[in-house]
Amino acid sequence: MRTETTTKGRERTNRQVPLHDREARALRLRREGLLRLRQQADRAGEELQNLRRGEPDMLDQAAEDEQASVARDLSERELKELREIDAALGRLEGGGYGRCESCGRSIPRRRLRAIPEARRCAGCARAS
Repeated sequence: MRTETTTKGRERTNRQVPLHDREARALRLRREGLLRLRQQADRAGEELQNLRRGEPDMLDQAAEDEQASVARDLSERELKELREIDAALGRLEGGGYGRCESCGRSIPRRRLRAIPEARRCAGCARAS
């Protein structure tokens, strides 16, 4: 637990969730959700492969190709996000979470709540 000084100069113990626990929980939940989406996409891809074993007409083939393209794009984005989440979880375990990788300053808690996998403060993110 942390102590903080109130505006009247008194110290009080912060009994709320410890620093970064909310962000860690959000990262883990998002990671689980992305893994579920990957599994669903894999199952859908298998179903498409099973459908292709027949002799589809040209319209069916075009629709299937478009679905496969969308699934591939989603898959690439999901993989990137999973990598970012895993890196953030590593920073949490290593003690570097919440520090901007560019300037070294603390990333504001509000930003970490909005983007728990953030590597940079808003200023450095805008500059890059």
